[in-house]
Amino acid sequence: ALREILGTHVAQAGSLVNAEKLRFDFSHNKAISTEDIQRIEDWVNDVVDHDVKLAVENTSYKEAVSRGAIALFGEKYGDEVRFVQVPGFSAELCGGTHVETTSEIRLFKITSDSAIAAGTRRIEAVTRAAALSWYRNREETLKRVSQKLKTPADFLEDRVDKLLESQKLSEKEIETLRRKIAQGSSGSQIVQGLYQGTPLELHVLEGADAKLVREKGDAVRRSRPEAIHLILSEPLILVTLDTVKLDSLHAGNILKELCDKIGGRGGGQAQTAQGQLSGVVEGTKAVQEWVKSHA
Repeated sequence: ALREILGTHVAQAGSLVNAEKLRFDFSHNKAISTEDIQRIEDWVNDVVDHDVKLAVENTSYKEAVSRGAIALFGEKYGDEVRFVQVPGFSAELCGGTHVETTSEIRLFKITSDSAIAAGTRRIEAVTRAAALSWYRNREETLKRVSQKLKTPADFLEDRVDKLLESQKLSEKEIETLRRKIAQGSSGSQIVQGLYQGTPLELHVLEGADAKLVREKGDAVRRSRPEAIHLILSEPLILVTLDTVKLDSLHAGNILKELCDKIGGRGGGQAQTAQGQLSGVVEGTKAVQEWVKSHA
C-alpha cells in the first residue's frame, strides 16, 4: 500500500508486530497527508475485505525475488527462503507468523505517523479488536467533550470555533489592560527616594510577568527620564534609567547593590537590568525600605 500510494522509493526500515499493535518504519522524506493516510487504510482494508487466502511456500531466494518478493536491504537470506504472498497484492520474504486469510484481520486503522530520523518515518496501526477499541475510545472522548460543551457532536466543530474566537477577543482585552498598567494608568504603587542625588522611583505592580515589567520600565523611563526607576512584581525586579541623562549611573550595578543588600540575583546593561528577589512577600518590603533609606 505504501509503495502504491507514496511511491516505489518506499523501503522497509524496521517493524514490530505484537498482539496490541503493529509498527512499520520506512523510507520517506515528508509527512504523510491526511488524505494519503486514508488512502493507505482504504487500500489495506480493501484487501482485507477481499478475503484473500495467503500462499506460503519455501523456495530459493532467486526464485522468490524473480516472482516479485521484496528483499530487505541489509538482511541476510539463505539459499532457501519462506515466500509469503497475498496473491494479486503483495509478496515478501518472511519467517514470521501470518494469518491464513486476509479477512482474519477484520479491520486496519493507522493510529500515528511520525518522523524517527531524516528520511525515515514510522507508522503505527491496530487491527481486529484493538482497532474497534480505538474507534470506541474516540467515540467516548467525543461524547465527553460534547457533554462538557453542552453541544451535540455534529455541531462541536462550530462550537469550538466560536470558543476560540471568544478566547482571542479575551486575550486582546487582557493585553489592552496589561498595556494600560504598563503605561502607568492603573495598577501600580509608587515609592520615591534618592540615589546619589538622583530621583529614585519604585513601581510595585500586582501579578505582572516579565514582559509587562519591561513594558512598564520603558514607559516610566520615557515619562520621567531624569529618574532611576525600579519596577517590582514579586519576585521579578527591573532597574531602568536614561543613560544619556544619567551617564554616571549603571542599572546593572544598582541592581547588584540592591540584591546584595536584601537578597536576590540579577544583572544587565547600563540602561536596564533585571533580576529576581530571594523572598516574595519579604522582598517587596525590603525593596521599599531600601528605597526609603535613600530618601
